[in-house]
Order: sequence, then C-alpha cells, then structure tokens
Amino acid sequence: MASVLKVDTLTGVTTAGSISVTGEGHTTTTNLQQGLTKVWCKWNASVTVDDSFNQSSMVDVGTGDYEVVFTNDFGAASKFAAGALGGQYGVASGFMSWTGGGNNNTHADRIKVQFVNSSGSPTDCDKNTILVVGDLA
Repeated sequence: MASVLKVDTLTGVTTAGSISVTGEGHTTTTNLQQGLTKVWCKWNASVTVDDSFNQSSMVDVGTGDYEVVFTNDFGAASKFAAGALGGQYGVASGFMSWTGGGNNNTHADRIKVQFVNSSGSPTDCDKNTILVVGDLA
C-alpha cells in the first residue's frame, strides 16, 4: 500500500537544518540540504531572464561578461560552486570566476560568468544556464 506524506516544513530531529536521506542502493546517506541546487538561472544575450530560482538580478558587464546576483547570499564566497553552465552550441564555451563587481574581490551574493569563442575572444551567447550549489548564509 502506497502512502502520501503532506507537510509544509521538514526539520531534522538531531539538528534542525540537517536531514539525512538514504541513497538508492540503501547503503549510504546524503544530506538533503547540501544536495539541493540553491540558485539556477536561464537567460539570453540581451540579459533577459527566462526563468530562475533564488536569482534577483543580472548585470551585463560587457561582451560575454555577466554577473548573476543571488536573492539569498551564500555563507561566504568559498561556500558555493557552479554546477553547470550553458552557452550557444557550436559558438562559444564558457568559464566562471568567483569575482564580482569588475574587481578581484570575492562575493557571496553573485557569480561572474564569462563566455569566450574558440579564439578566446569574449562573445555574447543566446542560451545561457547556470546551476549553483553550496551553503546559504
């Protein structure tokens, strides 16, 4: 007989912010909160956001150079990592840095995304996606 659990809030018993989930093979566990994507965003070359989660704004720094600003900050700039990003197939590749605001200071509230073409020159891409994981503040 199948069961349905309907709740609005899950809280750990031992630690309120920590819930362990048994893995598919039933031999390991993973932390639910740490396994969730904390930010995702899909945007185009005009910096129009198609859809997002925990993303408050975009900054168009220049050709192929964007900053994705988070609604809720991470605990520190060292507490998150980008899980994936896209570009335009066959036109550009992308790389990310954890610097923001056009300088070398690290930020917990945004991630800088830069796209370059095969020659290494900055280029705008029309299909961009990013997933960010880590520990929120």
